[in-house]
This record gives sequence, C-alpha cells and structure tokens, in this order.
Amino acid sequence: LVLLLLRATSRTRLFSYIPEFYVEALMDSFHALRRGDPPFIPPPALSLADPNSTAPPPDCLDQLVTFLVRHFNDARIVNPDVRDVLLQSISVLLQYKEFVKAFEINTAAREGLIRSLLGSFDGRFWIPISNILLR
Repeated sequence: LVLLLLRATSRTRLFSYIPEFYVEALMDSFHALRRGDPPFIPPPALSLADPNSTAPPPDCLDQLVTFLVRHFNDARIVNPDVRDVLLQSISVLLQYKEFVKAFEINTAAREGLIRSLLGSFDGRFWIPISNILLR
C-alpha cells in the first residue's frame, strides 16, 4: 500500500484522486502491527538482526517514513483529519528511540522534515508540531 501511495504521489494529478481511506488504512494497519505482542514490524535495528524473521523487509519502514515526511503537509490532502493522522503518526514514532533511528537514516527525513514541520506551523497544527520539534 505504501508503494502504491508513493508512486501515486510522483504523478501530481493522480494523488489528488486517491481515496483518503487508502492513507488511513495504511496508518491504521501500521500502528496495529506496531502495537502487536510481539510487534510484527520490529524497529529497524531488530529487523536487520534476524534474517529468518517473518517481518517485512526494513525498507518498508523506510518507505513509510518517506511517505510521512513528504506528505503530512501536502496540499493535495485536503481533509485535515487525514493530515492530522499523518502528523500524529510522526509524533508517535518519534517517541521511540528505535523509530527515531529510522527517521535519522531516511534521506527524505534528513533533508526535509524540519523544513516541512516549520512550513506547516499554523493555527491548527502548532501544538503537535511543537512537540515533534522538541523531540
């Protein structure tokens, strides 16, 4: 699903017509798998350690981080609730040091996360963005 959304975003007009439930389903399924016991999607350090793991490859997490960073402030996402879900997902992931590593090694996050956060610092999202910037 994350690959579908990343490819759709590379085509400017196509992403505008993707139903919002695709984004919501991606985030809901990721968080459900992340909260499992044991987590189905391990933090990046753990996914590299066990080659016999049934977990998705580590690049799935990298692609998810890329999608989050590039599109939480995307003007093509018109529903503020979906934008809020993306922003809250970034906030939740940055609470865990294992997932912070995923943001640190991700090229899109290194190059554009702070700029995007500051660009979306408006009346609606200033509290969650302030919390993210403090982390």
